[in-house]
Amino acid sequence: ILINDFVNDFWGKNYFYLKGSPEKFSHLLTWSEFNRILQQHRLDFPRLRLAKEGESIPADQYISYSTSRRGVRIPNLDTVNLGKYLREGASLVVDTIDEMHEPITKLSQNLEEVFRESFQVNAYSGWGHSRGFDIHWDDHDVFIFQIFGQKDWKIYGPTREYPLFRDAEFDLKKPETPIWEETLHAGDILYIPRGWWHVAVAKDEPTLHLTFGFTN
Repeated sequence: ILINDFVNDFWGKNYFYLKGSPEKFSHLLTWSEFNRILQQHRLDFPRLRLAKEGESIPADQYISYSTSRRGVRIPNLDTVNLGKYLREGASLVVDTIDEMHEPITKLSQNLEEVFRESFQVNAYSGWGHSRGFDIHWDDHDVFIFQIFGQKDWKIYGPTREYPLFRDAEFDLKKPETPIWEETLHAGDILYIPRGWWHVAVAKDEPTLHLTFGFTN
């Protein structure tokens, strides 16, 4: 699909699903590189967080703190508890991963040049058969790039058009019937406009996807 066609037909108007080849995005983030990011960066809540079945897991369950000799508070991942929660089906989220890994940085910059918008990239990973977040809508548009594994997605459409961050009016009545259901496989892309209710459920296997979010 051409960029002009996408902008005219889908941009802020409708979801868009694009099938891809399994290895299409594997260069963006490997499992070993993801582990390296977790090991080498001082990631603190909420930039790194765990969620399961729509509930956030308290950060003190998997992050501890030490103090440097200069009095700086340093977050330390509790890898034992982190692994336990992941085995139990929790989803791991790392915000702004584009600031920590060059291939993702370059793709984000390319998208910014094409769409003239600022992007933030978050990574979502999981190993169980559960949903990290309940059905919800975002106040920004997102492109989902499925890197590894697969995930079941449902889109329900909007109940309030073009909501904004901290909007004066929120419609929290969740729709019951999805208008689109599909399994995203490695290499697939899904675009969801802001305000469109959606939910994603893992399939009891390792899964990793990136969301490129932007305010349209």
